[in-house]
Amino acid sequence: MSYKINKIDKQTWSIEDAGVRFFILTGTEKGLVIDSGMTTKNAREIAESLTDLPLQLLNTHADMDHTAGNDAFDTAFMNPAEYVN
Repeated sequence: MSYKINKIDKQTWSIEDAGVRFFILTGTEKGLVIDSGMTTKNAREIAESLTDLPLQLLNTHADMDHTAGNDAFDTAFMNPAEYVN
């Protein structure tokens, strides 16, 4: 499975994964992974290659094309209404 990292600016990356994107944003204290890909199981590893900051995961919704790499994270934040999906 392949992916492509696109650097948007000093603190923002998009990861192209099988036709969908997920994002990594960094601040001064933490990094945020927005979604975790469609086929990429190593979203956390990819994010860790871009920043040394502690990471949090936010899923925009629970569709499988946004959650493939969730298992690598201890916690994922998501709208509670999405947990039924």
